[in-house]
Amino acid sequence: MLTIFFTSGKYSLIAFFIYMSLSGNAQTWDWLASAGGSLSDKATDMDIDADGNLYVCGYYNGTNPHDVVFGPLVTQPNSFGKQGFLAK
Repeated sequence: MLTIFFTSGKYSLIAFFIYMSLSGNAQTWDWLASAGGSLSDKATDMDIDADGNLYVCGYYNGTNPHDVVFGPLVTQPNSFGKQGFLAK
């Protein structure tokens, strides 16, 4: 079961992706990831493939290092405005 929570601040949207599996009557956490930055961020689409991999695409806008972080991966900003991303 994939659960997605969104919370927003003045300029940013932060998403938390939680994947839980059912084993009998118990639910176990398989993984948790978050994504978000310091300015406007938007996930425009997401999909799950046949192997259960989650793909999210969208854009962010910012010029600070660490503007958008996907787990241990950090995007690098530039001064050209919106930057697209595709995360698996």
